[in-house]
Amino acid sequence: MSTQHVSNEILSEEEPILANDSAGYRAWLSLLLLSMFIFFLGQPTFAEDTPTRYVDNAGADVGDCTDIMQPCATIGYAVAQANANDMVMVGAGHYAENLLLNKPIILQGSGANKTILDGDTDADGKPNGNVVTLASNMIILTGFDIRNGVHGISGETSMSVIANNVIHDNWQKPNLVGAGIYLWGDNNQNAIQGNVIYGNAQQGIFIGYPNRDQFSNDHLIF
Repeated sequence: MSTQHVSNEILSEEEPILANDSAGYRAWLSLLLLSMFIFFLGQPTFAEDTPTRYVDNAGADVGDCTDIMQPCATIGYAVAQANANDMVMVGAGHYAENLLLNKPIILQGSGANKTILDGDTDADGKPNGNVVTLASNMIILTGFDIRNGVHGISGETSMSVIANNVIHDNWQKPNLVGAGIYLWGDNNQNAIQGNVIYGNAQQGIFIGYPNRDQFSNDHLIF
C-alpha cells in the first residue's frame, strides 16, 4: 500500500475540538475560514448569532433541534430544520443516511474516529446513493467518517470547506465507479484540507473544471 500526499505539509494529529464547546467551535471555524480563504477574492461569512442544531443517536426527530438537551436523531432532519448559515453539530455515533446539503451550512461531526456517515442506508451491502451531495455554495463539512456511498462527497459547490474527514470504501457495482470526493461542473475557491482518503473504487479526489481550489494536508492512500 502506498501513500500520496497532496502537499508536503504534515497532517495534524491533534484531536478536533469537541462538539459541546460552541464558543470554541466558532473560533476554530473562523480561524479555518480565514486561513483557507485569505487569498480568495471573496470570503464566506457565517453569523455568530444563528441557531445551532444538535443531532444524537439517542435523540428524536421532533422540533427544531436547537435544544442541546433534546437533540434530533437524524442529520437529514436537522438540516431540513436549519436556515442558511446555521450550524448542525452531530454527536458520536453511526448515521446511515444519504444527505443533501442544499443551503450554506456548517455540518460538524465529533471527529472522524467518532461520527460515521454511512451511505448504505438499508444495510444490504450496497450504497443507496452518495453519502453527501453538495448542492449549495459556502458549505463547511468536517469531522466525519464517510463510507459506503456511490461517491463519498459529490456535487457542485464553490467557496466550501471539506476538512478533517476520513473518506473510504465508496463504490457502485457492476461498473465499480465511486470516488471519495467527486465535484463536477463549476467548482471554484474550495478548500479541501486534512482529509484521509482511501479504498474508493475509481478516484480519491475528482474535480471538474476547478478554479483556484486549494488542497492541503490531504492523504490519498492506495
